Amino acid sequence: MAIALRATIAPAFTPAFRPFVALRFRNPAWPIGLSGAQLRVAPYRQCESGLRTRANQLNIRAIGCDRGESASRSRCDCGGFTLIELLTVVAIIAILAASTGGAFQRFIVGARISEGSSTFRSALELARSEAATRGVRVGVCRSTNANDVGSTCSQAALGNFAENDWSAGWIIYAKQGTNAADAFEAGDLVLRRQAALASAGTASRLMIWAPAAGAVVYNWNGMRVAGPVGMFAFDFGAVNGSSPVPLISDLARCMAVNIAGRIDLTSPVTGECK
Repeated sequence: MAIALRATIAPAFTPAFRPFVALRFRNPAWPIGLSGAQLRVAPYRQCESGLRTRANQLNIRAIGCDRGESASRSRCDCGGFTLIELLTVVAIIAILAASTGGAFQRFIVGARISEGSSTFRSALELARSEAATRGVRVGVCRSTNANDVGSTCSQAALGNFAENDWSAGWIIYAKQGTNAADAFEAGDLVLRRQAALASAGTASRLMIWAPAAGAVVYNWNGMRVAGPVGMFAFDFGAVNGSSPVPLISDLARCMAVNIAGRIDLTSPVTGECK
């Protein structure tokens, strides 16, 4: 493509250059012959803008860049990219996406397990704190209707939430009046509700497996006075009817609550929380 350029020659150069020169090029970064000298036009060249080259200190302004001109007149190259360049970029993106897909999926699994264990741990710590503050027993129990007005504790399966899968939700309650049982009763105060951590129709999701049935209950002194013996397992993968052995994900975590109320989070041993 020929482009007519008006060249203003710096005083340091000989007057051998003519006021008007014609240049032919395909890429602004390529060297351009100019009366025996080599001129490199910067790649940021834009239409209708003055350009100064460091090599020859020439001020060059393109003329005839009006896009409304007829096709017979010269017009400047306003930049862009070729089809080959576009296909190259697409191929690179496809390669990167394929190579990082597994790592990204692993990151998602780890994030879901970490989020679930942090949420459950926060619930236990809140229950222990409320027990010490109120001077009464406070418990955390699994619930399949935590957000309902008449929410109750339940270990029953619901949808694809299996028995003892605490990802179905839970409630935190404080014992009231003469209610002596550790389990949730009518008249007890519901302190917090936690809805299901995953949709019941999801094929792969977070699962929180309790070692046995029952609520985790804290006394006024922060001691755990009731609750399933063993470790809670936090896993992610295809929904199961019971805690799988070994656990599905190698990123699974195990949580234990000892009699003093202390919470320990560890990794599974040979795929099991024990």
